[in-house]
Amino acid sequence: MMNTEEVGNQGSEVTEATSQKLLDDSEQTVGVAGEKLSGEMQTARKKRVRPNRQAVMPEGYTLEAGVWERIFQAMKHGYPVAALIVAIDYPDGRPAWELTFRDYPEIRGVVPASETDLPDQRLMQWFVGQAINVKIKGLDRASNLVACSRREAVAETRARLFGEVQEGDVLECIVKAILPRDEAEKKPERLLVDVGGGVLVAVSRSRAALKLSQRLSHQYNPGQAVIARVTRIEPQKGIIEVSLKDGDAWNKVDYKRGQPISGTIVAINGDICFIEPDASPGVLGIAPLPFWGKFRRRMRVSCKVLNFMGDAHKLRLYILRQLA
Repeated sequence: MMNTEEVGNQGSEVTEATSQKLLDDSEQTVGVAGEKLSGEMQTARKKRVRPNRQAVMPEGYTLEAGVWERIFQAMKHGYPVAALIVAIDYPDGRPAWELTFRDYPEIRGVVPASETDLPDQRLMQWFVGQAINVKIKGLDRASNLVACSRREAVAETRARLFGEVQEGDVLECIVKAILPRDEAEKKPERLLVDVGGGVLVAVSRSRAALKLSQRLSHQYNPGQAVIARVTRIEPQKGIIEVSLKDGDAWNKVDYKRGQPISGTIVAINGDICFIEPDASPGVLGIAPLPFWGKFRRRMRVSCKVLNFMGDAHKLRLYILRQLA
């Protein structure tokens, strides 16, 4: 077993102010496995009854490292640790993720906003309830807390991702957030997906929407697994773009003149209705707004095909009647 001085010299200093406050609220000394112990815990340790050193062990006996020993080894060697974000706390007036660990259920983790690797701390709320990988940066056994960094864990995998992925590759991804339209910053609705190792990519509605007549929030859920194709990658600039659509929807349909179809009104602009056929999500046709009745977005209608040119992405329709 490691002695106190050896482990103490191997511990790493927590530089983040948020985590430092949590870890250094009282005077502590370093114990076995690098944990910092309060005075009461030091006294309790001295009184603990330990078995005598035993030369012959019982059959089936295995020596297992304690929880804090395993956490210390993960911190010492920089191993990534799987964690679940369960809440956002404000230990020093600033937001921080609170974590639980599948392998260490009695321990809680803290990730300050600066260590989340997110471009905007307002995005932190979207990750609550989702799994991430972190690196351990500091230990506080007295409070059963560990200071963590997602930023360092992602930096390591980002370099590997950009070195291996090529344009045209198909990746298994996880939806992390469905960001609503931001009128103030003039940003449309979009997805934030993890393309591997925590590397986040924003996907525009045009590259994510499977149905044009539905919001992205009705088509995707945070934590959902999706397949994406890499459409652009520039490792030198740190740029990667993906699309969640499987090819061009127009190449999968062939409408005939006079064919009756049903669809949903996606938008109305002046006297023109934009309609998405129910049979071909992703295709957008146009029809003149009828003089009769009242029409609105997301209303279903029955139409007749006037003209279809798939190569030119043109579908002309005529509205016959409204549908329930």
